[in-house]
Amino acid sequence: MPRAALLVVLTVTLVGCATRAPLSLPSGAGQSLPDYADRLAAASASCRAVRTYEALIRLRGRGGGVDLGGRIRAGLASPAALRLEMLNPMGFGAPGFYFVARPDDAVLWLTREAQVLRGVPPAEIFASLTGVRLDPDHLRAVLTGCLVADARPTGGRDHGDWQAIDLQGGAVAYLRPSEEGPRLEAGVRDGLTFEFADFRLGLPRQVRVVSDARDATGEALTDLTATLTQVDVNVSFEEDVFRLEDLPADLREITLEQLRGVAPLEAPPPPDGP
Repeated sequence: MPRAALLVVLTVTLVGCATRAPLSLPSGAGQSLPDYADRLAAASASCRAVRTYEALIRLRGRGGGVDLGGRIRAGLASPAALRLEMLNPMGFGAPGFYFVARPDDAVLWLTREAQVLRGVPPAEIFASLTGVRLDPDHLRAVLTGCLVADARPTGGRDHGDWQAIDLQGGAVAYLRPSEEGPRLEAGVRDGLTFEFADFRLGLPRQVRVVSDARDATGEALTDLTATLTQVDVNVSFEEDVFRLEDLPADLREITLEQLRGVAPLEAPPPPDGP
């Protein structure tokens, strides 16, 4: 291959592999936005109507400073119910873990390690798995593009292409116009920036989360993208979906600190060689 052509190919390859820069969200006072509550209500109508949510989630990126990757079958329901199964990367065999939660209980079963974690808040377990601290209701809100569960607007600012809506609790939702009306395309909460993209029937099919926290090189500790397929909403779940019963008797009980050393979603290192 001629040298010039080779350089073009290498440049395209490197650009394709580079991490896309986060959205540049507006700051400052902006202009007054009197109808901020109506705009948020219109932008979040589809996600607020979701009471149960089922999807296949493909994760890629970094979470808490660790390279993550994998596919997760997810089921979530109001109030505070969750079931996550890490699918076998080979496409067959038992999931790598089962994680279920209800308002009064949470259990993580690591099948390969024959370990189980109980009695820990589900948000702490999810944070150990992904680097992002979300309880089941807020996870459902994020995956459906609502940003937070039970969002309550307190003010709004117009920045031209963006409208910023302040929410009770400190979160900020960022809206942009679309053919269907205002759409919630980004938000910040708890030191994290969320980006919502590839909308279908009012719900995003891609969610990216980037942390304010940085490592020693200046790279975000968390920059994780979830691609959502096989989405189904407001389906009926059986009650036992969110329970793990009849677990193997030989499971070893572990602590949250011990879970942090397991990292079941950690991506394998790239193969050696060119």
